[in-house]
Amino acid sequence: NQSALSGYPPCILAALRCLAAALVFGLYSLRRGFRLDSREVVGSLMVGGLLLGFGNAGLLLAQQSVSPGLASILFASVGGWVALFSWLLGQPLKRSEWYGIGIGSLITLSVCVGTGGGASFGGVCALLMASVAWGLGTVLAYHLRLPHGPDALCIQYLGGVIWLIGLAYQRTEHVAAVPSLHSTLALIYL
Repeated sequence: NQSALSGYPPCILAALRCLAAALVFGLYSLRRGFRLDSREVVGSLMVGGLLLGFGNAGLLLAQQSVSPGLASILFASVGGWVALFSWLLGQPLKRSEWYGIGIGSLITLSVCVGTGGGASFGGVCALLMASVAWGLGTVLAYHLRLPHGPDALCIQYLGGVIWLIGLAYQRTEHVAAVPSLHSTLALIYL
């Protein structure tokens, strides 16, 4: 990500990645014949916007000002958000799932101890926003009517593109110069 971010602003980078994925899944779905109704489209756009738009964008924005160790710890909170949103929507987690969240959090903390905790307030907020969005999107994916297979993925990636372009516009992101070959190859690799 760091190599690609050296030539592309974060939201534009994420939007390009989502657009490429949407095109691949969209072409495959067109070949098979799209079978969607409006409720499925709206649900997929919401889930894609939360996971790929807010979740991915928050992570990319935070990577500019948060150490990798702290980013790991904060993004590991997704499990807790999934548990909270599941509980709020009437589906409490089993004891074994709570144990899994606890053990995973402890392992993440133990791995990241001593890795340096440099962070900006904005970066931490972006990471927390990303974690909350990813958790909510994960839970809503089970509660909303969504299409199956590549049809769902195409629309979800398009939802991410819409949110990311809006965020890039709001942040006044633009590609100032032709990105380096190294940055472009990193984008293609991602």
